[in-house]
Amino acid sequence: QKENWKRYRAAAVCCGLIYGLLPLFPAYGLAFASIPLVVLLLRRIYRGESRWDYLFLFLYPLLSYFSYFGFFILAYLAAAILIVWVRDSRKERKNAFPARLFAALFILAAGYVLFEYRLFGEMLFSDTVTMRSTMKEDNFTAGHILTAVWEVFTQAIFHSQPSHTRFVLPLCAVFFVCRAAGYLKRKEGRKFFTDPFVLVIGFIAGNCVIYGCYYWKGFRELFETLVPPLKGFQFSRTVFFNPFLWYAALFLLVKTLYDKGKRVFRYLGNLILAAALSVVIMTPAVYNDFYYTCYYNAYRILKHTEVENLNYREFFSEELFEQILEDIGYNGEYSAAYGLHPAVLSYNGIATLDGYLGFYPQEYKEKFGAMIAPATGRVEEWDIYFNEWGARAYLFSGSGENTWNPVRTMNVSDDRLYIDGDMFRQLGGKYLFSRIAVGNAQELGFTLRGVYCSKDSPYTIYVYET
Repeated sequence: QKENWKRYRAAAVCCGLIYGLLPLFPAYGLAFASIPLVVLLLRRIYRGESRWDYLFLFLYPLLSYFSYFGFFILAYLAAAILIVWVRDSRKERKNAFPARLFAALFILAAGYVLFEYRLFGEMLFSDTVTMRSTMKEDNFTAGHILTAVWEVFTQAIFHSQPSHTRFVLPLCAVFFVCRAAGYLKRKEGRKFFTDPFVLVIGFIAGNCVIYGCYYWKGFRELFETLVPPLKGFQFSRTVFFNPFLWYAALFLLVKTLYDKGKRVFRYLGNLILAAALSVVIMTPAVYNDFYYTCYYNAYRILKHTEVENLNYREFFSEELFEQILEDIGYNGEYSAAYGLHPAVLSYNGIATLDGYLGFYPQEYKEKFGAMIAPATGRVEEWDIYFNEWGARAYLFSGSGENTWNPVRTMNVSDDRLYIDGDMFRQLGGKYLFSRIAVGNAQELGFTLRGVYCSKDSPYTIYVYET
């Protein structure tokens, strides 16, 4: 209730701060961060608080992304409409259809269609065969599916790390048991299943079950048969909502302590929040920039040397690439990266043949695969990685070494570039930006245009032209 909001403001703000600091996939950071916003808008629409909320909901897809979040938000909203309809009809003993939420469903869907029109055009109106149709998915046994469900519940996946394993998960498990025991003791077992905290934990578990079902071939094929445009769609991404749900559960736990009224329970709740915040900050997860920024700066001060990992300014090296593009008279020609991530080129306004692409024509994948066949033919790992997945359309090393990690020193045991030079030109490629002096450049039909470096960048860039 609005009048009780001030009692829980500190807990809500702290849980929001923790959620904001979670090491989630940075490419969709805004989409992750905006989940509480869409929940707030839908709650306000259900209560009829303001007509402006419909406009904000329509614009919400600008902060989201349909394939990762929007599809599931719409599915959850459709399920919520049915649940609320049944619940309110029972309470009022008459038809209580939630018309405002029903309208919100279509308004939100219209927003996604409008703002992501190219995605929907490709899915619904294009006959282009995409690389997702040839992606190979794992098919687990029943035992492996159960293991996957348990692992994603307890540890999550690296794209959506709630950092909950060490503290929030065991704390919620204890509270869950205590909650169940309390309802049983009061002989109110039925209320247990409508308790908000229990429902949130159930929601988390349900998302994990859906994640496991994705690896059940029969279930996946049924989904693709019922919804053909979503063939290859990863509906296992339900787990992307679990970070928000874990800290919603934490808020409900602390709220219960606050509701006990005694000062000692409020202090205990604040202590729990402080501990949860500390765990998130100090967990060295993949995308925990806060932790690594502190660690690397401390390392630099104490060791008087730079760490191997690059910061964002070094990674993109804008000034160096401005110098390069001006010198070569770059005018939008297609290029490729070797020894550095293709995103560096894209960020600096260079059109690339390569990149991290989750959705592109199968025909292009086959042509690109022909170009890098000299490398994938030498390294089985790269052959499987590209042909059975394909989202990383990169120039791979022929020695099997990773050449795109953001590191200060890029050394490879073999300086030859294993590509089909004629195919590179057929795809429209003109420039190669490399951190490695390519030993067989002339054989591939490349000429060295220049070597560039800068005191502000860790890169030495060899620019080849064909």
